[in-house]
Formats: sequence, C-alpha cells, structure tokens
Amino acid sequence: MKPELIVDSVLFHSLPDAVVILDTNLQICQVNPRAEAMFEFSEEELQKMDFYSLFDSQLDFSQESLINSLPQKNTDWQSTTVLRFYGKSKTGRRFFLNFSSAIFLEDDKIMVLIRDISEFINNSIQLESAKKRLEEAFVINRIGTWEYLIEEDRLFLSHELLNLLGLGHDFQHCSFMDLEQFFHQDDQEFIAKAFSNSIKNRIPYNIIHRVNPPNQSISYIRTRGKTYYSDKGMAYKTFGTIQDVTDLSQRRLEADQYVRMLENQKSELENSLYIATHDLKEPINNILGLTELIKMESASGELDSGQLLSYSETIQSTGRRLQKMVQSLINMGKIGKDEMMSQVNCSEVIQEVINSLHFQISTTNTEIEVGELPVVRGFGMEINRLFQNLISNAIKYRHQDRVPRIAIEAHETDQFWLFTIVDNGMGINPKYKDRVLSLFRRVPGNEKVEGTGIGLAHCKKIVEQHQGELWFESEYGHGSVFYFTLRKENGMPIS
Repeated sequence: MKPELIVDSVLFHSLPDAVVILDTNLQICQVNPRAEAMFEFSEEELQKMDFYSLFDSQLDFSQESLINSLPQKNTDWQSTTVLRFYGKSKTGRRFFLNFSSAIFLEDDKIMVLIRDISEFINNSIQLESAKKRLEEAFVINRIGTWEYLIEEDRLFLSHELLNLLGLGHDFQHCSFMDLEQFFHQDDQEFIAKAFSNSIKNRIPYNIIHRVNPPNQSISYIRTRGKTYYSDKGMAYKTFGTIQDVTDLSQRRLEADQYVRMLENQKSELENSLYIATHDLKEPINNILGLTELIKMESASGELDSGQLLSYSETIQSTGRRLQKMVQSLINMGKIGKDEMMSQVNCSEVIQEVINSLHFQISTTNTEIEVGELPVVRGFGMEINRLFQNLISNAIKYRHQDRVPRIAIEAHETDQFWLFTIVDNGMGINPKYKDRVLSLFRRVPGNEKVEGTGIGLAHCKKIVEQHQGELWFESEYGHGSVFYFTLRKENGMPIS
C-alpha cells in the first residue's frame, strides 16, 4: 500500500505505533490516535508543534542526528530503522523510543513511525543488572559454569571457571580428557562412575572431589550438573557449575579431627578417672590404716613415742604424695583454659626452663645441647611445662654410670614442627612401654626416683591440646628419644 493511502486507511488509526506526518519544515501536520496517547497531546495541540518538541532536549538529544536520520527527498519511502531517542509527554513523562520513517512522493511530506520501547529498555537494563549481580555472586563464591556436549565430547568452560582452576584460555573449549588430567588421580574413577550413573539414572550430578590445578596446591571442588535428553531419550548435553569448596572441606576435615580428638580425650578421661580413683585409694588406705594402727596401739599401751613419730612421718609423707597427685590432676584439667594462644618462641622457653632447673642441672653435671628452635602458636605456659617435664624426666632418670646428655632439636615438615628430645639415660624397659604415657603409671624399678606418675601423661595432653602427637623410642640401658609435633598454623578452637 502506498503511503498516501495508508493515511486514509483503517490501518493508520489502528496501528500500535505512533504515526506522525511532517511537512518539509518538520512541522507536525497529522497524527494517529496512538501518537496522541503516547505524547498525551491532542491532535490539534500536536499540529501546533514541530517534530523536535516530541523529544527531551535535556537527555542525549542532537537535532543534527535527528535530521540525519530522516529520509531525503526523492528516496525510496520504505521504512528504515533509526536511532533511539528519549521522548517527552505533555505531563513530563520521559520514555525511550525509536522510529522509522518514509517520505511521501507526491507532496514531499514525511511519515514517521514511532515506537515506545521503554519496557524493552527497562527490561534490558534489569536483565543486565541481574546478569552482573549473578556474575559477581559467582566470583565471590568462586563458582564457574561448564557445558558438555556428550556426543561430540566437547566442553565449554566459563572465564570464572578457567580462573578458578588456574587454566589458560586454551582450555575454554576442550575435551573431557583434556580436563580430566587436572583431577586428582585417586578421584578419577569415582568422578567417571558418578557422571555415568547420573546420566543412566537421570539424577542430578553432585559430587565433591579433588583437583590438581597447575602451579596450585590440591583443592576441593563441588561439581553439579543437569543432563538434557532428546525426544528419543538420548542424553545430549549436560550443563553445570563448579565451586571451590577447599575452605569448607578443610574445615570439615579439621572438625572431624577435632571430634575424633574429643572422642579420644573422652575415652582417655574415663580411663584416667578410673586409674585416678584406683591409685588415689592406695595412699588414702595407707593413711587410714596407720591412723587405725595408732588408735589400736594407743588403746593397748603398746605405742611408744618413737613408734608414733615413725607413723606420723609416714602419714605426712603419704599425705604430701597424695596432695601432689591431686594438684597434678587439677593442673591437667587447666591445660589451655587459663590463657589465650599466642606466638611462643621455643628458644626463649628452653632458656627459661634451663634457668628454672639450674640446681638439678648443675648438681648432676647435665649437658644440654639446643638446636635452632622455631616460633609456634600455642599456650605459652603449657609449652613451658611440656619442655620442663621432658627435660626434668631426662635428668631424673639419668644413667648413674655416665654424664647426662640431652639434645633438643626441631625439624620442619609440611604442616608441623617435629621436636626431638634425646637423652642417654636409663631407657625404658620394653615390657612397660605401654604404661609410660598413662596417668599415675610408674615403671617398676624407678621407685627411688620421686614422682607421681603423671608427668608424661601431662605432656601428652598438652601436645594433644595443640593438635599434635607425642611418642617415644627407647633402648633399655642406653637412653630415650621423645618426639612431639606442633602445628605451624594451629587451628584449635580456643575455649
């Protein structure tokens, strides 16, 4: 239909777009009802306005660009898409619009078709904003996306996923085998079976496994995926995400270790309570027996002053031993509760311990050699007690036929500092090796050496409080080596 005929047709009055007829001076000559509704002017009001009045001159408006967008005289009349502009209604409402135009061949008038695209633009802005928020969420949560075309064995990896795995852009389009090389070798079979099972049983793909990114430490990732099937039931595509869950997995491992540690401590506590109640009975029964004997001999007149003094000294000695045992139990219960963790310089701690044991060291001519020791994070007072107990034991249980020598060293591993305390003392009889670290369990034959049998049990608990381990090796008659570990970065919750 020719443009001249459109103006007089039903189509002109029912078009969803605004139609504006302009003269050569761009004065408005005629409009359709949609134009009146869009700009909120009547046709009579619009006929008194020029074309520029329909646009908001305050918003990125250029008359030159508007004129250039209109067709020139004697050109074909068919519509051509032009620039977007901001429209302005009678009430001041601003909106996005674009238009296409045609020239009337007979009277040189121009017909312009105008469309309100505000909803489209606003939706596009909201969509773009949502897209950016989603991308930011992916970056913050370390999530990348992937798409796998199953029949073609082609993977498409997002930029965030490439960054997450430390891969170059060469891997943005790759095969499954190309990516599989970065999966931990021990997990590859599990990954393949889980993916196959997901497709076969039409269930979501959701696993956590390890990866070995280039130039990075081992990480844990959660891989999720949804598979799409054709009308014939053939799986043709899987779309999914990969999220870095290394921190979460590490916290779970630490939590599991902590739970196991608590379970072990609970078991040890129950065992210790049993042993403690059993071993505390002996000095108590001794005191009760002696007091009963004093009572009986006093009643019969057989008790003389010398015998009474002997009984009293025995009771006092037993009472002091009982007091030490109780105080040792109290001290064990306080481990890690009276102070906060801090940086502890082990070299300074050793010097403090040597100073405090000066009398024992000098009177026994003990030689102590100390290597380079690290700074660790822990409970300073407890680490001091740990070294003091181990060094004091090495002096107490020295061999009588040679000069006592003690060597203290530390060796660095991936996660721990390994400490060794070597002595040339009496050593430990293999028959009693299992009872050395138990509460109140003293090795037979050492009765002449003063002690409660709680020192090494105390050391063991201190080390475990720092998430470490304590053990020993010994050659009877030649000496012992005590080992313990302290974490480089202690993750122990501080209560």
